[in-house]
Amino acid sequence: MRWEHMTRHLSCVAGIALAVSFGVLAQYTGGFEGDPYYPFGIAQVSFRVEGDLYEYSRWGKLTVHQEGMCQLTDLCCGYISVVAADLLEFDVEFLVLDMPFREDADYPELSTYFDLGTTSGVEVDRFPAVIIVTGDPLFRYLADPSGPLALPCDIYALPISQVLWNAWNVVGSSSSSAMSSSGPRPPGASVPSLAIHSADLASPDQVLHYSWYNVQAANAQCFPMALANGLQYLESRFGIDIAEAHTMGLKGDSTLVGTLDQDMSRRVMTFRNEYLRWAGEGVPFAAFLEGMSTYLATHGETDLVHRHQGRGYVPFTLPPGTFPQAGQVSSRDEGDVVTEAWLIEQLDNERAVELVFRWCGASHAVRIFGYGRRRSDGRFMLYFLDDETQPQEPSGYGDADGLRYAWVEAWDMTGNGILNLASADFEICFAASHAPF
Repeated sequence: MRWEHMTRHLSCVAGIALAVSFGVLAQYTGGFEGDPYYPFGIAQVSFRVEGDLYEYSRWGKLTVHQEGMCQLTDLCCGYISVVAADLLEFDVEFLVLDMPFREDADYPELSTYFDLGTTSGVEVDRFPAVIIVTGDPLFRYLADPSGPLALPCDIYALPISQVLWNAWNVVGSSSSSAMSSSGPRPPGASVPSLAIHSADLASPDQVLHYSWYNVQAANAQCFPMALANGLQYLESRFGIDIAEAHTMGLKGDSTLVGTLDQDMSRRVMTFRNEYLRWAGEGVPFAAFLEGMSTYLATHGETDLVHRHQGRGYVPFTLPPGTFPQAGQVSSRDEGDVVTEAWLIEQLDNERAVELVFRWCGASHAVRIFGYGRRRSDGRFMLYFLDDETQPQEPSGYGDADGLRYAWVEAWDMTGNGILNLASADFEICFAASHAPF
């Protein structure tokens, strides 16, 4: 697809003004740092995994302030796509394609990831890019590029901030595989297509669960926190009784996540008989399900139905079958590989869903709160929430920021029959769901 095919009927607008349907112009005065202020920002991602730092990766992170974008464009909802400026003279591949934003979202910001196209280990401070905003998915404009479309035609040399993704410690590293020296592969580019299958258009553009609870996690606390976020959602949606407060917490206290820490036997380091938020270990898959069972049985919530798919990974693999086999609460085994169809079924039925993905031997747990089918290329997308900057040092860095609401691709990117999340290096290895039915 040539760039001229999309832009031949579009007029350029100076500054941060965007040309919206019928020539409406808008300005936005709040948002991310920079002058002028944009309701979006780009960051370069560094990864810290099991003590190893992969600094200045090729990963870019686009974060959009949804209300601000709606103010800027006069759209109550729409889609954002990103093209690198150096691709404008060539066939266009989109670094970000049809990222949705909506005015009525309960979470203020939404993020996604893309390939900066740089060399790993090199810090980037500017990123020349064109941000395209549309009221409909981009593929609808391919056949008729004269249709209404919001386009900032300036090539923005956007300032790049830095972000650390250090939440990689569900259960610790497996000795079976070494980390890549350059970090995980970034997400691939996307090409919109006119050949959209009817099945893709028939599936929902997005299915989202309301009540998006997300709380700062302690170091290596992502698995208990994913369940805590899910249980709080179930209380709000279905009225189950959660006695503890869902706030920041730690093993030994009276919070929801602290109680789950205890019931899952999560190891947390101590100093002078006090647990440390910045020094802990993850939770194996079996301990996660056993701790869930203990917590719910203790609180009398024995009527929920629990399901899981995926076995985890060596040496923490779950055995086949219902687990745990003893006790009042157990999870039904629904397959050794997590599938798209299973995730859709759980989310369509408004069940709370936790998911674990791994890179080499490290892994991370998140709560899934929605899914969709990207209209312009048919890709399956998942929405997840978590804390990406868990504290890993006494200063407490990461304990006041890092809450993330992300929208990423989820499909078999390597052809081995296993779903990947965002990157060909991130394999989905486990998912669990909970609901009254």
